Parts: sequence; C-alpha cells; structure tokens
Amino acid sequence: MFSAAVLDRLNTCLESNGELLLSERGDCEEPIKAHPNFRVFFTMDEANGTISRAMRNRSIELFVLPEQNAWNRRILDVIVSNSDNFSVIDKF
Repeated sequence: MFSAAVLDRLNTCLESNGELLLSERGDCEEPIKAHPNFRVFFTMDEANGTISRAMRNRSIELFVLPEQNAWNRRILDVIVSNSDNFSVIDKF
C-alpha cells in the first residue's frame, strides 16, 4: 500500500486538467500534465489499510468476490472501453 502522502499527491492528477509537480526531483520546474486518457486503477484489501475519503470520492468502488471471475473480466472490459467513468454505472 502506498503512503497517504503519495496518494494525496496523485489526487491532483484526477482533477480536470490534472497535473503533478515533482518538486522532489529538483530539476522539474514545469508541472507534468495528465494525458486526456489518463486512468488510475486501484486495488485494495482493507486488511492492509484504506484509501482516503478524498481519493474514494473521485473513484468508482466495486466489491468483487473471488469466485466471480467471469464477472471480473466483464466489468474490466467495460471500464477500459469507456472514457466516461459514469457510463460504467449506467451499464450495471
């Protein structure tokens, strides 16, 4: 699991016109702009920690039982093929 600080830094990439400034590098004065098709996929197990409310508010959460493998493949096909995350909700 990433630290909360890393996830908070990634959170800015999820905003419209998202960008990230890597000030830690020292040689990077320009922010890095997210590609228009930029997507992030998180997986988590609550036994290993949780994701901040700010990050969860920018996400679609899916709970998948391990025995639902065919469903897993179908939902991933839908998520990857749609550029609008909300269209995933409309299909299910």
